[in-house]
Amino acid sequence: MPFSLDTNGFALVDHSYDHIDYYDNSSILNQYYAEVEALVQHTTGASRVLAFDHNLRSRALKQEGQRLKGSGGNAVQEPLISYGVHNDYTADSAARRIEQLARPLGTNDTLRARLDAPPPLVPDEVEGLLRGRWQFINVWRNVSDWPIESQPLAMCDAATVDSDDLIVFEIRYAERVGENYFACRKDAHRWYYFSAMSRDEAVLIKCWDSRGSDFLGFLETSRGWPRPPVSAAVPATFSLHSGFDDPATPRDARGRESIEVRTVAFFE
Repeated sequence: MPFSLDTNGFALVDHSYDHIDYYDNSSILNQYYAEVEALVQHTTGASRVLAFDHNLRSRALKQEGQRLKGSGGNAVQEPLISYGVHNDYTADSAARRIEQLARPLGTNDTLRARLDAPPPLVPDEVEGLLRGRWQFINVWRNVSDWPIESQPLAMCDAATVDSDDLIVFEIRYAERVGENYFACRKDAHRWYYFSAMSRDEAVLIKCWDSRGSDFLGFLETSRGWPRPPVSAAVPATFSLHSGFDDPATPRDARGRESIEVRTVAFFE
């Protein structure tokens, strides 16, 4: 069964290239970000893509207290198993996050590690960008030499989720406030994962689409802007996702090592 970002909210893509050292923060920021931006642009047809954040995940390396090289102390993170089913943005926080990307970089901004890095966006362009189509897309991949054998990432088909299933929770950082969605469990939800992913594959997960049908009129309600035509809408606004402990995992399976990079894509 093929999956697509517009219909299901996620897609598996082939992505072979000269891999970097994923535990070197400078290589991620200065090499891998550009690779991810090009991948998202090619896959979606966006006119502009910006990568602005990332996480490296490994349970074993987290327990050892490993930090990324040259990162100023950024720690390797635990795979999100107990965190729960979630989406990275809400109707309120998605547009607000774009506005935040035009502010001076703060304590929790990953791009701060780039010397004299400016904000990803210019304040004067934000309203024009928000009035067009934009998407938040995470690029998730295996970074180990072996296929993923444990704690894979699962995505929920956006077509099976209703807005009434969602619960808003707030995340407070040093200089900003974010929101995520949790979700009530429903039998109607349909979940998928890609087994034994190699590092030459990537999953693109849509975390927000301003043309998603469920929230097409949100900026009209919140800001008084004209509602986009229904003909511009796509079925999937986002895909709920979570890591999970697969009961079929072999006893001798090696731990998952993965990276996700957060991007925002803009369309003319």
